[in-house]
Amino acid sequence: MNSLADQLTQSLSQIQLPKPQSQGVLTRVVGLTLEASGVNAPVGSYCDIIGPQGQVLTAEVVGFGDDKLLLMPFGSVQGIAAGFKVKPQTQSNNTAMSPSMLGRVLDGMGQPLDGGPPIVAEEYRNIRGEPIN
Repeated sequence: MNSLADQLTQSLSQIQLPKPQSQGVLTRVVGLTLEASGVNAPVGSYCDIIGPQGQVLTAEVVGFGDDKLLLMPFGSVQGIAAGFKVKPQTQSNNTAMSPSMLGRVLDGMGQPLDGGPPIVAEEYRNIRGEPIN
């Protein structure tokens, strides 16, 4: 039988704390390209652009330079302004998978467009797949 100390040690080893998240600010919008500073994220990852009223626009990191990220939004940039918060997402490139997706109409982010119920995830998979070479 395990002692209380052994059980506690085992429980503590299973705890996974989230990594601290950085937060930057949107500094420029040129056409469909957004520029952010004060935040780091790898190319191909996603960031949330968060407005003062809590509105969220998701964008993909497509480049970087001069301590700035270049982002391409997945939606309209109408109303986006300098000063909006920029936060990297923690589960970039993963989408929910389950049989409840069959027969549904989804957008490019895996979200329902057909007015049906939310997708109940049974697992998450990387939407980019494995490299073939």
